[in-house]
Amino acid sequence: MRVLKSAIALALTTALIFRIATPVNATTIDTDDVYDLIYSGFEASSAIADIETSLDDVSFDYSSADYTDYDDTWIEDARDFIDSNTNIPQNINSVNTEEITDEQAMATSISYSIACAVWSMNKGRCTINNIGDETAYMFISHYIDRTEYYWYNTNNQYLMDGPSMSENPSYFSKWITSYDRTAYTTYIAQSGAASSFQCIKDIGIEVCSLYENNMAFGDIVDDFDRISTNAAYLRTLLNTARITMDEADLAADIDYISQSILYFGGTESVSYIYSTMIADDNLFRDADSALRSQLISTTIAFSLSVLLGDIAGGVVGIGVSILSFTFDIYMNLFKFAMWVNMRNSFQTREPWRYNDYLTDLYF
Repeated sequence: MRVLKSAIALALTTALIFRIATPVNATTIDTDDVYDLIYSGFEASSAIADIETSLDDVSFDYSSADYTDYDDTWIEDARDFIDSNTNIPQNINSVNTEEITDEQAMATSISYSIACAVWSMNKGRCTINNIGDETAYMFISHYIDRTEYYWYNTNNQYLMDGPSMSENPSYFSKWITSYDRTAYTTYIAQSGAASSFQCIKDIGIEVCSLYENNMAFGDIVDDFDRISTNAAYLRTLLNTARITMDEADLAADIDYISQSILYFGGTESVSYIYSTMIADDNLFRDADSALRSQLISTTIAFSLSVLLGDIAGGVVGIGVSILSFTFDIYMNLFKFAMWVNMRNSFQTREPWRYNDYLTDLYF
C-alpha cells in the first residue's frame, strides 16, 4: 500500500487521471439551508406516516396533485386557514433535544452528500453531468463504503461524521475516482436498492434546481413544519374522539375530508370546503359539538398542509421527493452481501483517491 502511494505521489506532475478539463456547471449550496429543508421534510413525512398508521385505510397521498392547478391566491388562502386553525399541544416540545433523531441523522447524511457532489462537479472531478448520480456516489462513499457503518447497529453517530470521513487518511471519502463510481454503480445495480437510491438522487437534483431557479427555501420549510405541527394536534383529537366514536367511522370521516381536499383543492375556495364539511351532519356525528368542529378544522388544516408540502417547489417537485422518503427506504440502501463485494476492492481503489487528494492539496 505505502509503495503504491509513493509511486502515485511521484506521478503528480503528470497528466491527471480521472479528471476532465472543463468543470461541470453546478451551483454553490448552503449546507445548513439544505439540511433544514430535508430535516423538516423528513419530520413531516414521519408525522404523516404516524397518522396514516393509526387509522385504517386512510391516505394523505397527494403526490398526484399538479402544482399548476393551484394559483398563488389559493395557496395563500390555504396557508391562512392552516395558521388560523393550528393548535400546538402543550407537550409538543417535550422531547430529548440532546438525542439525535433518525430524521436528523438521515437529513445530515443526505445534505452532506449533496454538498460533496456539488463540490465534486464544480471542480470537474467527475465525467458525468448528473448531480443525482454524484450525490448517490458520495453517499455510498461516506456512509456505506467503510468498515463501521450505521446499518450494523443503527447508531446515528455513523451518519453524523461525513466531514471527518471526507479527509480521513484511511478513506478520503470525498475524493472518489472513476474506479469508485464503477464499484458504486455495481453496488446499486446488484443490491436491489436502485429505487431507494433513486430517491436520494431525486432529492439531490431537486435541491440544486431550487438554487438554479433562485427559489427560496423558507416557504417550503414552513409548509413542511405546518404538517408536523398539525399532525401533533390531530393525534390528540383522535385520542379524545376514540372515547366516544367508532374507530371505523372515525377513519372514514378523516379519509373523506382528505380525499375532498384533493378533489376540491385549487378549484373551490378553502372557505367553501370548510363550510361544506361543517354542514355535513354525518361527519363525526358521535362527537360533541366542540370536538366535532375541532376535528373538521384540524383535519382540513392537516390535509391542506400535506397538499402544500407535496406541491412545494412547483416545477422542481422537491415536496413529493422528500415527503415520500421513509425510514424503510433509508434502511434498504444497505445490503450486506453487496457491501462485502464492494469492500473487497477498496484497497485497490483508495490509493487513487490519495493521488487526487494530494493533487488538490499541492496543485
